[in-house]
Amino acid sequence: MRRAWLLCTTVVLIAALAVAAATQTDPLTEEQRQWLADHQPIRLAPTPEYQPTEYFVDGEYVGITADIMKLLEERLGIEFEIVENETFSQNLEGIQFDQIDVMSLAAKTEDREAFLLWTELYMVYPAVILVRNTMEGTYSMSDFNGKRVAVPDGWAA
Repeated sequence: MRRAWLLCTTVVLIAALAVAAATQTDPLTEEQRQWLADHQPIRLAPTPEYQPTEYFVDGEYVGITADIMKLLEERLGIEFEIVENETFSQNLEGIQFDQIDVMSLAAKTEDREAFLLWTELYMVYPAVILVRNTMEGTYSMSDFNGKRVAVPDGWAA
């Protein structure tokens, strides 16, 4: 239940940031403010080594998404407790077993919809397949039928 409220509130928070910045008014209701006050800190697990979006340098959470999360903290008066896992799969496991509250980046899949709630997109990344530099030409997805394509453990493909 805590995760459901947190994720729903996060949707409102991210959407409201632009409005709050433009109008300098509080984008949250009194009920949302109280909920946040009662649930501090919010355990946030960034995607490990997802440069330049989010990653760790000597234990410090950095990157584009890290900057957005810092703005959320500052503008909304909340605190994220950063949970540094070694793998994305650990993040997925942690959120399922209530060890973390929020994942800042994840691709929406049917399997994940069973245990996650989703905000609106705040960033869009094109999906690409990297090939050896000895391969020439342009490729479509059908060109990879029957080929081996590596995907990190736990990532959507």
